[in-house]
Amino acid sequence: MCQHWSEVHDEPNSKAIKYRKARLQTFFRGNKIRYFEVEGPKDSQCWTQKDSQLAIKKPCLLSPADSADEALDEIQAPPLDYQSLLYMHHYTRHSGLFLNRGNESTTFWLDTIVFEAYKHPFLMYSLLCISAIDKARKTTDHTQRRNHMQASAAYCAGAISGYRAAVACPTRDNSTALVACSRLLGQQEAVRDLIIFQETNHNFTIEDIIEHLVLLRGCTDLMLQLQSTLPLDSPFRLPDHVKSGLRQIEEDDDTAMPLNPGRIPADTWMILNTLEAKLKGVGLLPESEAVMIRRAISLLTRAVSHAYDAKEDEFGWAGWNAVEGWLRSPVVSDELLPAMREARPATLLVFVSWVALLLRRIEKAYDWMTGLSAWFVRVAVKVGQSTELEILVREIYKFD
Repeated sequence: MCQHWSEVHDEPNSKAIKYRKARLQTFFRGNKIRYFEVEGPKDSQCWTQKDSQLAIKKPCLLSPADSADEALDEIQAPPLDYQSLLYMHHYTRHSGLFLNRGNESTTFWLDTIVFEAYKHPFLMYSLLCISAIDKARKTTDHTQRRNHMQASAAYCAGAISGYRAAVACPTRDNSTALVACSRLLGQQEAVRDLIIFQETNHNFTIEDIIEHLVLLRGCTDLMLQLQSTLPLDSPFRLPDHVKSGLRQIEEDDDTAMPLNPGRIPADTWMILNTLEAKLKGVGLLPESEAVMIRRAISLLTRAVSHAYDAKEDEFGWAGWNAVEGWLRSPVVSDELLPAMREARPATLLVFVSWVALLLRRIEKAYDWMTGLSAWFVRVAVKVGQSTELEILVREIYKFD
């Protein structure tokens, strides 16, 4: 941070800058797992009146970490016209049918959320954005796909612009729209990149995948932060057992493998119980990483146990608790993900295990997620540049 102020802002007294770690509160492409809240030196030559006014006007509105959103800012949000009406029709007949989880109903997403969009234009744009990207995913015509993707990007720009302003001051009136919009924008990002990968075999990096994990975690963080401001009857209000389930998973930090309570299928339990040994057997687990990998596998086992403990189907909260709770753990966010950025094979195999055992399980229930797991795994294997890793992924999880 001091280096940034010195090099970018020409601040001679950069070491006097005060900063502290904080959680993300907005979740767009380019954000990292952490950002810094910064207060420059009081006599800083770059701490101008304009900067201080911006800080006062937007005290809790946080910008992304790179220039990806700046490109979105340059896209003008399209008018709500006849084309928008066609996209809204597609949303009510197709896209909106695959958004619910837990105690949310399809009717909630098709009726309640649409009426909320009438009050909050940023939510309206996010509905149109998700509809356009869904049509892009489903069409086989290249020109139509390009047109739908361009429309989706334009609607996304309109959504982000209004969302940024609203998330600075969440209220009882806009909190439902904020939660819905954050989830839709995260979904649009995932589907867009999946289309690009399938169409052009674009050279995605592990950083691209981690950004999607941050988006997923960010949506969960926002929902938790807005619980007290959501309407009392909102399906976005999490039942106590859901919040408790998230906490139990994310707070688990044990090096010892939990016992199988009998809920985890035998073949899945065998995979988890032998994962560390397989890594050691092919020389992919250096001693310096052993403890971290053991903790991450133990945490994954706890999450898988929670997922299979549910009496509900894949639309239920338990599967999502397992996926999101694992991501929210400090073991993952503070240790595993940074190690993944360095393409360490052992960490990539643990990530692939999360994808195969948890993400792929709920992918079956959501039309828009089709192919997401395979994409994540292919990128992880490619960046790992390890024949041993590739063989393990193929043998254990049957990914081609």
